[in-house]
Amino acid sequence: MAEQLKQKFQGTPSEVAIVEKGAAELKGKKMLFIIDTHSIESGFTKNISGLCVPNDGAPAEAFGNITKIQLARIGGQNVQADDVVIGGRPAVKASYTLESSKGSIDAVQFRILMPGDVACAVTIGTRRGEMLPEVDQIGGTIRPL
Repeated sequence: MAEQLKQKFQGTPSEVAIVEKGAAELKGKKMLFIIDTHSIESGFTKNISGLCVPNDGAPAEAFGNITKIQLARIGGQNVQADDVVIGGRPAVKASYTLESSKGSIDAVQFRILMPGDVACAVTIGTRRGEMLPEVDQIGGTIRPL
């Protein structure tokens, strides 16, 4: 992924370092990352990523506030979070924007509280103003394997 960032996206050294560090931390963990290769030429690649991590005991009623705080820590702006139910599980749908060297990014993240004190997140990212109209339909189909 870091090599693609260098070659296709002309990522800055700091962006490449972030991707390389993140990839090293995630190595061996179950993760999903899908990109729209047709959007590469536009300078930003539409993507969907998914990851499950320990929830550290956060109750369902605090899930929305925790999500907002965590997204703000990674630079998320205008974070909006709504409680939803996905696959019969308590969940949060959070929308936010990020600034990058390639411009503004819109993102929607679905976080689902799973049994065994696990939280799973699926994030959809697009260039500002190009969010998929089917984003809620996509979120409603998320199921852990």
